[in-house]
Amino acid sequence: AAVEILVSKLGDCLQVNNLNAEGLLARFFDSEVLSKYCIEVLGKSGKGKEPVLAARIAREWAKPGFEHSEPLLKKSNKRKESRNNENDDKHSGVESESSPAKKKKTQQ
Repeated sequence: AAVEILVSKLGDCLQVNNLNAEGLLARFFDSEVLSKYCIEVLGKSGKGKEPVLAARIAREWAKPGFEHSEPLLKKSNKRKESRNNENDDKHSGVESESSPAKKKKTQQ
């Protein structure tokens, strides 16, 4: 519900100030926020001031087929957790179903 309200208010701000997405981002969002979004969500460089970062984000949003996804850091953390779980299994003597040793045993 809070996200929908925020999106609605940002839409209102676009109309009242006669801005496009790039202008809204550059004018109302801090470079730290824009930089973090570029890095974590888009996988792009986070260098630059507000206008540069806003242009980078708007350019990505304008691409056909753009879909907002979860931040890349969250994805990489999930991969790390998965690897850590496999390492924990190795150290505990328990083999995961996907471990090479388990696959080799089931093939024999």
